[in-house]
Amino acid sequence: MNIAVNHNSYSSPAVGSGAMSPARRIAFAAGAVLLFAAGLKAWQIIHSPVPMAQTLGIPGFIPALIGGEIFLGLWLLSGALPTAARRTAMGCFTLFGGYALLHPRPVAAGHGLLTSDGGKIVILAPHKWLGHRLPVLKHIRIGKQLAQGRWVVMFYHADCDVCR
Repeated sequence: MNIAVNHNSYSSPAVGSGAMSPARRIAFAAGAVLLFAAGLKAWQIIHSPVPMAQTLGIPGFIPALIGGEIFLGLWLLSGALPTAARRTAMGCFTLFGGYALLHPRPVAAGHGLLTSDGGKIVILAPHKWLGHRLPVLKHIRIGKQLAQGRWVVMFYHADCDVCR
């Protein structure tokens, strides 16, 4: 008795073989990216002295976005309802990309803050700030506290030999 076996390289892996299909690998990677992005946003909210801007002018949008990224990331990692999960992820990534392309981040310009490249690049000129109100106060989480009294602000970079 002869049994023909088709060894097609595109066939599904054997059950229990542990191998993932290419579509499953992409879904797994997308889920990991979403969880990583949510973690970075949460870390920034907790640790950054500069508050995150309100996206679309909606208060609470960023925490909701973090929750959505966590939900979708875990869904993609779980493998449940794979077609619906992939379609939802493609829609979300399309929205993320469209928002990033069509809504550049606003930049505050003023005394000691110069913009170039259509406002995409901010050049800080702290030597022009001496004796004036700190123009970046509204972008610092503790800006209201710093707005009162007299302060000395020192900018430095930990890896800069001159700053050390």
